[in-house]
Amino acid sequence: MESPNPNQNPESIIEMASAKNNPDKKGKSEKLQKSKEQARESFEKRFNVLVSSIQSQIKEYKAKLEDGSFEDKEGEGMGEKRKEEMERSITKGVDRIESMKSTLDSGEDIPNITTQIEVDYVYTNPDTKKVERQETITLDLEKKLEEFTDFYKEMNIDIPLDFENEVRDIWQRNYDEIQKAVEKQGFDDILIIPANIPLTEISQKMKMDKGYYDYIKSNSNVQDLNGIPLTSIDTDKTRIILIHKAQNIENSPELKSTQGKKAEELTIDESLSLDDYTIFQRIYFKETGKHLDEKGWTWLLRTKSGSRFVLSDWDPAVGWLYVYAYDPDISNPNLGCRASRYFT
Repeated sequence: MESPNPNQNPESIIEMASAKNNPDKKGKSEKLQKSKEQARESFEKRFNVLVSSIQSQIKEYKAKLEDGSFEDKEGEGMGEKRKEEMERSITKGVDRIESMKSTLDSGEDIPNITTQIEVDYVYTNPDTKKVERQETITLDLEKKLEEFTDFYKEMNIDIPLDFENEVRDIWQRNYDEIQKAVEKQGFDDILIIPANIPLTEISQKMKMDKGYYDYIKSNSNVQDLNGIPLTSIDTDKTRIILIHKAQNIENSPELKSTQGKKAEELTIDESLSLDDYTIFQRIYFKETGKHLDEKGWTWLLRTKSGSRFVLSDWDPAVGWLYVYAYDPDISNPNLGCRASRYFT
């Protein structure tokens, strides 16, 4: 055995001796250190990408100031709004940079982001108390984030430069709650949606191809969207939404249990908005070639028209996404709710 170095720190001697007697401990310590280094390296990479993106956006902002891009076009009255939106985006990015730099400069360990959730879900019929379904549900944040980023590019929808970092932050802060919700309610997919996309833009850019024209139509209970009487909550925030990917509400026992319920009997916090439902419709069609709710309707309680709550369905006969608004005490056996969970 090597003689101890009298000049060596006593704690180091103890740690060395412990590692020799416990090789597993030494291996775990090395793995932990490597994990910490990888977390910091990944964090620094995201930081550098964000800095580069914000620098490019500032350069673009200055160029637009000079070339008159923020001036109103043909009396549209939107020039100042475009300028303010870009300023808000830059300010938000700079704030995020400062926060990330503070974390890096502190020297503290960077927490690892666990990007996957895998749970064993069991559905028990509340009436019969019998187990009707058992499955393993896996959610992969990075995979979904890549899918949605590509989707928005394809749909020509601008997303914030810090969108991916913000989504990862939402996931990390709410990871335990997300996992519990999946375990309890069987959510099997997620939506990832940027803040502040106008409903008119969503309606236009989510049109279907191959003969399908996804204009949002409305009955006499709701004015045409040109009037925009519709108001939604939480669309001003970047959000991760847990959902059930069933095509029709009747296809999922978790959703089917909501059929026939009035809006006033349901929870707004666990329902979708029309904005998010329309995006859900389009990406579902992209992935499956089918439409949500070709049978039955769904309450969209996060969107209201005056005192009425919005509901929607897909009309396969004409290829339209119809929008209605009913009083909260209305019920119908074919009208249910796409239960969800929002994280911002």
